[in-house]
Amino acid sequence: MKGIKFPLTISNGRLTVVEDAELYKGHILSWLQTFPRERVMRPSYGMQDYLFETTNDLSLIITNIKSGLNKYVPEVDLDVQGFINDQGQIEINIYWTYEDVEQSTLNVIL
Repeated sequence: MKGIKFPLTISNGRLTVVEDAELYKGHILSWLQTFPRERVMRPSYGMQDYLFETTNDLSLIITNIKSGLNKYVPEVDLDVQGFINDQGQIEINIYWTYEDVEQSTLNVIL
């Protein structure tokens, strides 16, 4: 499967096209960097902004991220893990595979 690279990149005057794992990596990053209601035609698409939220249960955030990614990027198998670092930030690691090939871990700091 082919699609447009995320983030958008221009090469030789055209949008760069990627396929397979690189395409799905872009889908995952797009979902992680989009907030709900940011896309008019897909108001529930994207990860909730946890920056100013107080939560006592990190597993709830991890579960929300995993279920959202499973809903919008069902073509990949993924595992989401997280922890609170020394600065009090939540670090999320997304381990994912495409067609049974392990891909590079994606890291997000909330």
